[in-house]
Amino acid sequence: MSHILSKRQRQAIVSALPRLAEDFGPGGRYAHAPQPETPPSEPSPRCTFTFADGRRCTMRPSGHPDLCAHHVARLRALDEKSGAAPQALAAEILGPIRDFRTDAAINHALGRVFTLLADGRIDPRKASVLGYLCQLMQQSVTDVQREAWGFKDPPELQQLLKAIDKAPPSEACSGGADPGAASPS
Repeated sequence: MSHILSKRQRQAIVSALPRLAEDFGPGGRYAHAPQPETPPSEPSPRCTFTFADGRRCTMRPSGHPDLCAHHVARLRALDEKSGAAPQALAAEILGPIRDFRTDAAINHALGRVFTLLADGRIDPRKASVLGYLCQLMQQSVTDVQREAWGFKDPPELQQLLKAIDKAPPSEACSGGADPGAASPS
């Protein structure tokens, strides 16, 4: 059996383990001091708004438990500006669709998102998120349909399909032909 470390290296590591545990373990020289936990009831000392580059606003909250006056005003302006627009867009994207159990329903919604994006009525970032969600839903449609039909496993579904293929055609399927005229082979 080949080892990566030589016997001498393994012995050096094993002999150093107690010293490492002492230095880096609880109460050791290099152990990190436990940080005091701030109780959740205390208000945040800074505004919780985070900029796109990850920095946080440095102003103190005022008039709002988490945001400074500037960001509260921006939030209110955004709410007033958007108004009922998100509901109208959702109604336009969904149309008559009430569930996404078929590929056709998902394709319809995706087509509406494409049309709204082409018209410039929806943000490209929002359109890409909706497209990704449609992709996820489309990948799970077969599982949803299998659940709806009560099939637990693909083998159970395969057995049913084989049974349908082996069954002789019925009178309705054969176009009303005389059942005795053609003998099944």
